[in-house]
Amino acid sequence: MALGTNPSFAQVRTFFGGSASFKDYYRGGPYVPNIPANAAISTTVAGLRLTQFSGADKVTLPPAPTLSYAQCAAIHYDAGSADAALYIRTNGTVAARENSGPYSALYTWLPAGRSASEYQYRVNGGSGWSGWVSLASEALIAQTSAYSDGFYSDSTSSSVDVQLGAQGVALTAAETFYVQADAIGRG
Repeated sequence: MALGTNPSFAQVRTFFGGSASFKDYYRGGPYVPNIPANAAISTTVAGLRLTQFSGADKVTLPPAPTLSYAQCAAIHYDAGSADAALYIRTNGTVAARENSGPYSALYTWLPAGRSASEYQYRVNGGSGWSGWVSLASEALIAQTSAYSDGFYSDSTSSSVDVQLGAQGVALTAAETFYVQADAIGRG
């Protein structure tokens, strides 16, 4: 629930937490997340005014994943390729897509009343975590292809760890899950 109209500093401090002075409640700082609902709040101490907090909001973290592992497998039995891919979509799902077919939602993570643009993700394919990326658009997180010439069989796999977190929230608040895409081309 967002702050009401013309809140007092005590209300701001209670809502966002902390016991700091007013100068520490700038957008993107230690207490106020840099999300669309807080666009009116200054990102600098010099521009900070109490009236900017009308309608301000906190970040709601994604719920703890009930899905700790997502897999997409694509198989192609004739000459051609088999393609498997996993996406984080802006509709709030982790979805699989096989052989360029329709998306199949595997897990829903977006809380009601929230926008995917308030969240960010990062991946680790084995060489360390990437930087955080805003979910302004659909994100391909794992993809692999296998090819068969009708006689020769091939199989490939791509797997990554994924963290999903709210923008402006400490990294310890991010949820981690594992995804794997497998493709098999059979002759």
